[in-house]
Amino acid sequence: MTDEIRESYRLLELEPGASRKAVKTAYRELVKIWHPDRFPDDPPLQGRASEKTKALNEAYRKIATYLAGDYIKSHPRANARAAEEAAQLAGEQARVRARWLFKNAVEETRRWRWNTKTTVWQFWEACGLLEKEMRALEVRFKASEQALAASQARLESQKREFSDQQARIVNLEKEVSSRDAQLEGTAESLAQARAEIEQEKVLRLAAEQKSGELVAGLKSIEGQLAQQARHREQLLDERRNEQEQMRVCVDKVNAFCGRVTAILATREKQ
Repeated sequence: MTDEIRESYRLLELEPGASRKAVKTAYRELVKIWHPDRFPDDPPLQGRASEKTKALNEAYRKIATYLAGDYIKSHPRANARAAEEAAQLAGEQARVRARWLFKNAVEETRRWRWNTKTTVWQFWEACGLLEKEMRALEVRFKASEQALAASQARLESQKREFSDQQARIVNLEKEVSSRDAQLEGTAESLAQARAEIEQEKVLRLAAEQKSGELVAGLKSIEGQLAQQARHREQLLDERRNEQEQMRVCVDKVNAFCGRVTAILATREKQ
């Protein structure tokens, strides 16, 4: 572990050697604390928060690359899982930003509620920004789905390779049987045949291990597909809730405008 990796752990307030889950949890909590959108009324603090967020992103990227490198050395088929985790992280960042934008829009609407024209204009501008963020989130979600489809394609290719290996193993077993029948006469030939059989046993064990890894990878991908489906349903529910809240806010603003118009009409009569 290099000094640069240790410094990255320190920025995430973790001890060197922390688990992948602990690194992800610490990164998400710190990003929520230091997100620039939390300080719209304090430009200096917002700039500092932006620099802090960039440093956290860079530290997380370095640690993720470091951990992925160690994991891939022992598990060569972990690239698909790493790509999917990166896509999930991008979706999480987009959701956090969308929530903060909506919260800021509501706060601005309450702050300027006495100026009806400005309030309505800011409200619809916030609605437009939120709609843009939701479209960006959908684009990123589609990108994650494409990455998952690519990983599934790689898994299918690996399955075909495994089938080819099984066919080669069957052919090797047939060749061993033929050689055993031909080399029974000499001890030297028998020793060579035994050595070949041992090698083929090693190949068979390796093939069985690869089969287990492929089955485990398939189960993991199925679980991740189900989890992404649940995430998508949650996003749709959140979007419907946000639209309902926007409609309620618009109704309140219209009611307030009606009351102001009535008051002004009463004053004019007086």
